[in-house]
Amino acid sequence: EKVACVKVLNVFPANIQQRIPSINAQILIMNAETGIIEGILDGSYVTQLRTGAASGAALDILAKRECKKGALFGTGGQAPAQLEAMIVARNLEEVQVFDVNFERAQAFIQQMTIELGHYGTNITAVPNADTAVQDADVIITVTPSTTPVFDGNKIKSGATICGIGSYQPHMQELPPSLLARASKVYFDSQEAVLSESGDIIIPLNDGTITKEKFTGDLGDVICGNVAGRENDEEIILFKTVGIAA
Repeated sequence: EKVACVKVLNVFPANIQQRIPSINAQILIMNAETGIIEGILDGSYVTQLRTGAASGAALDILAKRECKKGALFGTGGQAPAQLEAMIVARNLEEVQVFDVNFERAQAFIQQMTIELGHYGTNITAVPNADTAVQDADVIITVTPSTTPVFDGNKIKSGATICGIGSYQPHMQELPPSLLARASKVYFDSQEAVLSESGDIIIPLNDGTITKEKFTGDLGDVICGNVAGRENDEEIILFKTVGIAA
């Protein structure tokens, strides 16, 4: 049967204060010959899987082989899939989780220890961003923050960072110092990121970085058209705002 799908997605960042997800979505399944809606799927779960898969793919391709520690910033609706993605991509011994609300981070840890305990990774909540990022091999930020969530100078050589939040031009969760230090910068879609993400738009506009810093899209690395990681010392950033692929 021929079908067409449309995902309707709403973003309300303040929802986290009410302990409900900031992203809510539904997928409409339509008969492509009659236009009749034949089904409705949970688009929120699909969004979590797709966004987690983007980080998982990036870390699988760009992170150094031997990674021991992960750091996760943010504990909202997208965070569980991001946490699982880094654990699946690399056999991490521990992941430290930071949220501006420490109690929220602790509650998240309790739930994730139950859901992801079979991986054997030690998952803990930390009250300090510097603690989380210290000596981390892989880092994922998934916040709606308008100010950087960690100190870019604390990132160690060889780290791979996935910027998942900052999906609007005024948002900026990644520190400009990280952009300046990064050896390579990849995107899910450079065109999409440059039209949506303050993480890249802001430092580009103020001259902290230039487009010469951009290495290419992850898809080009997968296809062998752009180089990936070339040694274990490179600091690599992957920035995504989400595309259908």
